Parts: sequence; structure tokens; C-alpha cells
Amino acid sequence: MAQRATITNYAEAVEIVKEMNLGENDNAPVDLRFHGREALKKVLREKMDNRIDCYLSGVALRGESDRRNGSYTRNLLTAMGSIELEVSRCRKFSALSVINAYKRRTSDIDH
Repeated sequence: MAQRATITNYAEAVEIVKEMNLGENDNAPVDLRFHGREALKKVLREKMDNRIDCYLSGVALRGESDRRNGSYTRNLLTAMGSIELEVSRCRKFSALSVINAYKRRTSDIDH
């Protein structure tokens, strides 16, 4: 497989993933959208957790108090399909800003 520095479009990404042979055997179909949704979900979850951690660190440095206060689910419609996110929150802050507050669809869905 030729190595590429950057993937510039969806078709190129699909070709690279096909070359990776993610199916159980050569005849098994690979659900690229599923893998894409799972990867995006993982990245967003990590970013939201990081946002909460940074916020709580800042709160502690300022001598204020706040703490984690569970999470709630939010659906986000992407070009790869709908994903359900667990959005972490604190008493005074939510990590939803990572996916733009109250946004339910990525911009490529509307175009």
C-alpha cells in the first residue's frame, strides 16, 4: 500500500480503508460508515472529557468549586450517519461546546 501524508477527500479515505482489509475475510463487506462513526464518537468523547478536565483545572486554580455532574445523551447527524454522544457536564459547565451548542447536524449534511 502506498503511504499518503494526507487524505484530501472521502473517496480517497474509502480506498485507504479498503486497502487495510478490515473485513473478517476477503468476501466480508466492510461497513466503513460504522467504523467512521465509531472513530468520530471516540474523538469527540476524548475532546469533551479534555474540555471538562481543563475547565475543572482552571476552576481549582481560581479557588472556585465545581465538580462533574454526570452526562446526558445528544444525537449528532453526520455524513456517515447518526451518532449518539454522551456529553459530560459539571454543575456549572457542559462540554457540549465541542460540537457547537445545540447543533444537531454537521454542516456537510445541510449542503
